Amino acid sequence: TVFVIFPAMNIGNIGVMIDDLVTRGVQEPYRMFTSRAEYRLSLRADNADQRLSPIGKEIGCISNERWEAFSNKMDKIEVLRNDLRSSSFSPNELNAQGINVAADGNRRSLYQVLSFPKVGFLDLVGLDKRLEHAEPEIYRQVERDALYANYIERQEKDAERLKKDETITIPKDFSYEKIEGLSAELAAKLNLIKPENIGQAQRIDGMTPAAILVILARLKVLSVMRGLEMPELFSGLDVSRETISALEEYAALLAKWSSKINLVSKSDRKQLWDRHIMDSAQIIQNIGDTFESWVDLGSGGGLPGLVVSILSRELCPARKMILIESDQRKAVFLRTAIRHLNLSATVDSRRIEEHQNNEYGVVSARALAPLEKLISYSDPLVAKDGYCLFMKGRSWEKEVSNAQKEWKFHLEAIKSKTSEQAVILKIGDISRA
Repeated sequence: TVFVIFPAMNIGNIGVMIDDLVTRGVQEPYRMFTSRAEYRLSLRADNADQRLSPIGKEIGCISNERWEAFSNKMDKIEVLRNDLRSSSFSPNELNAQGINVAADGNRRSLYQVLSFPKVGFLDLVGLDKRLEHAEPEIYRQVERDALYANYIERQEKDAERLKKDETITIPKDFSYEKIEGLSAELAAKLNLIKPENIGQAQRIDGMTPAAILVILARLKVLSVMRGLEMPELFSGLDVSRETISALEEYAALLAKWSSKINLVSKSDRKQLWDRHIMDSAQIIQNIGDTFESWVDLGSGGGLPGLVVSILSRELCPARKMILIESDQRKAVFLRTAIRHLNLSATVDSRRIEEHQNNEYGVVSARALAPLEKLISYSDPLVAKDGYCLFMKGRSWEKEVSNAQKEWKFHLEAIKSKTSEQAVILKIGDISRA
């Protein structure tokens, strides 16, 4: 009897090789890269018997004695795994045992604790007497399984997502350059081949699951942005398609990071262009100046500072943008965006109150503080012939009235192009009332 076996890609590396050869073909000497396997974390040497013994038994390659030994081992692993999952402990109980756990009040099973770095099975024996008689071969295997458990769960979700997303169309003008996490070699191949959908992209030689995921993330952001016509939005600005593309790259970064830190609220992400980017861009659209020194207060996600910096690269190349942001996580995002987009801008993580040099031609802020506070921040920063640009909403007149109790200033209220109730306050000649 002849058996023909085609192992699935989550069972053996030979399954990965067969899939490579069948779906991608061979144009040069073949070498399999295990890092490209969707289930690479499951294809480990320590669990080879768990993956392959059932197949060996099915086709008659394993003796009854060996199968009985394997089944006995698996029964013991399952019993130990259940023991670890059935008991849970508080952070105080775990810390008392010498296991460092965050004091967050959450109880954790011993199986979860076993996945922590620098925690081994023997560290847990004092917490549950049932663990005392576990055999070394068994508990070492459970240790390894627990260590990989969370990563494998995430890996399986990613692999399932890739299967579902194979039919997603890739626009003909889609650019793979400057996609964070995509190698220059893959970007060049993708630009040359121009796959029509994700399924075709997956079959390109050298493509990895991680690369497909970053392309999917980029497509997801663009699917929101494509609902707006970019040239129409920026019809009042004489900027090139390259500048619009840079704004799209920034929007993709902003959307990606906003899921991790509070840059733009979840409800606002679908209005990223008109509510945030275009709103920020109109500062230059309305104020056609050539000041080369500009400081943006409380920059957060880079609104308006990074948008102005992107537009200035074409409209005022000599301009240097300073972004003041004391929140370290947001500062990291700003530096990442500046490096990614190659902008003439720097991030200062000191508090605004620590800056006292009157050297900036323009001081800007958006959704940061009441007007009187913004003026107190800006007075030590703005140059004599410079001015401040503050973006304000429907209550701007009340804020102006309150600010005039403490400050004298020249005011010009410029109507916003993105909201009928909003304005840009252009303020200069500041002095104490």
